[in-house]
Amino acid sequence: MNLSYWEKEYWYETYDFLIVGAGIVGLTTAMELSKTYPEAKIGIIERGVMPSGASTKNAGFACFGTVGEILDDLNSSTEDEVIATIKSRWQGLQRLQSLTSEYDIQYQNNGGEEIFLSEETYRHYHEKLSYVNDLIHKAIGVSEVIVSKPSSLHNAYSHGLYNSLEAQLNPVLMIKSFIIRLTQVGVDIIYNMNVDDYERRQNIYHIRTNDNKVIRSVNLVLCTNAFTPSLCDVDDIVPARNQVLVTEPIKDLTLRGTYHYNKGYVYFRNVSDDRVLIGGARHIDAEGERTSDFGNHPKIRSYLKEFLSQYVLGTKCAIDYEWSGIIATGQSKKPIISKLADGLYVGARLGGMGIAIGSQVGYELSQLIERTY
Repeated sequence: MNLSYWEKEYWYETYDFLIVGAGIVGLTTAMELSKTYPEAKIGIIERGVMPSGASTKNAGFACFGTVGEILDDLNSSTEDEVIATIKSRWQGLQRLQSLTSEYDIQYQNNGGEEIFLSEETYRHYHEKLSYVNDLIHKAIGVSEVIVSKPSSLHNAYSHGLYNSLEAQLNPVLMIKSFIIRLTQVGVDIIYNMNVDDYERRQNIYHIRTNDNKVIRSVNLVLCTNAFTPSLCDVDDIVPARNQVLVTEPIKDLTLRGTYHYNKGYVYFRNVSDDRVLIGGARHIDAEGERTSDFGNHPKIRSYLKEFLSQYVLGTKCAIDYEWSGIIATGQSKKPIISKLADGLYVGARLGGMGIAIGSQVGYELSQLIERTY
């Protein structure tokens, strides 16, 4: 790279905090650090021309768990762990709303419904409803959050389980609202810059980027979720790809709110007033979707289209948009918030719940940095 004196000496100053990843965790961490250290030099680098993992590719669900998902979690986690997960998601959603405005991110509280395709499955989950509501109450202090109601979908079973606290939002506007606030307080955000490697010399991290630039920072904060194992040695981060489809405009669409099926593996919602988004279904090929490569999965795409036409719309509909996003899963649903070495921190493994817990993870990561900096 042929740099001028000015570029080499002044374009990339030595940062106090350099955050890798401009998703919801990285942006929230920067925002919290800017409050605690208003005089600090804070930078964010992002490998894509926009956040390229899940933060702007997700479905925009502000949710914190269905009956099916919570019961499934209890097969591998204790009650206390499940309660802690619900609490973390709820706190994250509250924090997100405190950092943005409902108008700015198109936040709409239309409620959420867990749907069923058979009476047998519905009754199985309905029998556990009181128990699950008790767990939720212990987590967030609200009683009877989920109730049984006639389903709003004509082709599903006649009743579903409805959560009036669920909402939906626009993930790109959410990220943009963070960027606007960070720019106002002087945080640098540099796009299209990938980290090749880094080393610590004389208490300063030297970060070499894809175009052979070197950026220096006292602290290096990795907020790269599923892509974190390529940058540091962390255990139990498994990438998982999710497929997402959005229909063409549908005349007189009445669908409103967020919907979940099969423990949350399939999800759909309205986008604006005339489109439907449907995504997920990685259970169809869990091993094949265990990848950090973006791309289309024909079998899952076919399944989602069939599900959409048979159970959601009752008719076929053309698809206008489709994409994939990469989330980070693991044996534990607890996010990784850790100090790996002097000046080296990580916040990752959001378990597909980035909207819900991203802001909370960023906050807790900033608190860890403050305690150990």
